[in-house]
Amino acid sequence: MARHGTRQPHRREIRQLDRLERMLRKHQHQSWPDWLRHWRNPYRLSKAGHLTAQGEHDLASLARRDVQRYGEWLGDSARVRHKHARYATYTVSQVMDSARAYGRVYSGRHFSDESIHAVPDLTKSKKARKRAFAPYEKQYMPDVLHALSSLLRFKVTACTDENAIFAQHAQWCRLLESSVDGDDAALDHGNSTEKAVSPLALMDFKEDMNKYYKYGDGLAINSKIAGSFLQSMLSEMEAAIDGRDDAGAHLRFGHTGTIILILTQLGVYTDKPAFNEDLQQ
Repeated sequence: MARHGTRQPHRREIRQLDRLERMLRKHQHQSWPDWLRHWRNPYRLSKAGHLTAQGEHDLASLARRDVQRYGEWLGDSARVRHKHARYATYTVSQVMDSARAYGRVYSGRHFSDESIHAVPDLTKSKKARKRAFAPYEKQYMPDVLHALSSLLRFKVTACTDENAIFAQHAQWCRLLESSVDGDDAALDHGNSTEKAVSPLALMDFKEDMNKYYKYGDGLAINSKIAGSFLQSMLSEMEAAIDGRDDAGAHLRFGHTGTIILILTQLGVYTDKPAFNEDLQQ
């Protein structure tokens, strides 16, 4: 199971950065850094979600490493490896692109899109997730949202993308660092329990909790989905041991959430009982 490689921002994120560009043009000031006054959104909707060149390199490198490390069992030629390979992905651009980048190295010229078994991405009930979020929102979200301005979220998104895609640290990331350093006051309004916590740390907490409810123990359905994944993998292992499956490799490509689902089910991530939906029920 491999996570997809470095990707372009999604459509929603690109539209947010388009709005940010318009805001900067409208309110630009001579005191701003020159790069900020002339900043233009470098991402295009036509490439939304697709792998970057670095992302393709990531998966191609992974394939080369696997072939070098496990070639004794996988086969000594691309033709042999491809004959016994089973590719599986979600039908989303960055995951499909990852399977292609990997397959072009692992299977060589024998690889094609017809080699991929693609299934729709998993969806879960928004109502169920909203119910599970309720205690968390009541206890933490007022303070968290009070500290997180829309501008900070814009800066984080822009910094993340420029760092991952362009290896650039001197523009949005520098601006983010300076704004967080200057906005590090304690949150001492009301009965806040989040004393002297920076907005950036609160954003990390918010994102961690979001992943917890989407893919971790926060929702009971997550363990059922992960159980299905693991059962499939175990069945394939048993079939290979018994000689009922001639696949040399089952190659799956997914999201961060796919990996978290499985690792949580395996007990790699554990959380305090207060956040466990099963105990709350």
